[in-house]
Amino acid sequence: MDAVTLAFALHFIVIGYTLGSDFVVDQRTFYLLGAQDVTPAERSRLLRSILFSDQHPRMGLIGFIATGITLESLLGVSPLTVEQLPLVWLIAAVWFAEVWISFLNEDKRWGHGLVNADVVWRYLLAATFLLVALWSLLADGPLHADWLAIKYLLLAVLIGGGVSVRFCVRALTAAWPDYLANGSTLGFEATLQQSLKRAIYITWSIWGLYLAMALLTVFRPGGSTA
Repeated sequence: MDAVTLAFALHFIVIGYTLGSDFVVDQRTFYLLGAQDVTPAERSRLLRSILFSDQHPRMGLIGFIATGITLESLLGVSPLTVEQLPLVWLIAAVWFAEVWISFLNEDKRWGHGLVNADVVWRYLLAATFLLVALWSLLADGPLHADWLAIKYLLLAVLIGGGVSVRFCVRALTAAWPDYLANGSTLGFEATLQQSLKRAIYITWSIWGLYLAMALLTVFRPGGSTA
C-alpha cells in the first residue's frame, strides 16, 4: 500500500470513528432527556458518562485535521510540505493531550483555564481556515484546488459549530447544582430540553459537514482521486 492510499484510508477511518462515537453521544443524550424518574445522583453519573463519550468526537476532529493535512501534502495540493508533517503531528499530539488533561481537571482553576484556552485555540484555527479558504476561492490564496478550499471553508464552520455547543449548555451547567440540591422541577426540565436539543441540532449539522467534506475528498472536483 502506497503512502497516499494509506493516508486516504486513515482519513476515512477517522471520519467513521468520529461520526460513530458522536452517534453514541447523541443517543445517550436522548436517554438523559427522558430520564426524569432517576435520582439526581444517577442522572449526574449519566451526564458524566456522556461528557466522557464526547471526548471521542473531539479526538476525532484532531485526527481528521491531521490525517487530512497528511493526505493533502502527499497529493501535493497542500501549502504544507511532506517535510512539515512531523510538526503537524506534534501539534496534534499536544492537542490530544490538552483535550484529556483539561477534561479530567476541569474542576480545578488551572484546568478550567485550559478549557478556555482550548476554546480560543479552536476559534483561532477556525478563523485561519476560513480566511485561507476565502482567500483561495476569491483570489490567489495558498489552496490552489477549489475542492480543497471549499473543504477548509466547511471545516471552519464545523469547528465553530462544535465550540458553539459549549455555549448552548451554559444555562444547563448553571442550573445543575440546584437540581442536585432540590431535584427536578418544570423549569429545570425545560432548561435541560432546550439546552441539549440545541446541542443535538448543531451536532446533526456537523455530521452533514463531515459527509460533505468526505465527498469532496473522494471526488476532488478538478483533481485526481486515490
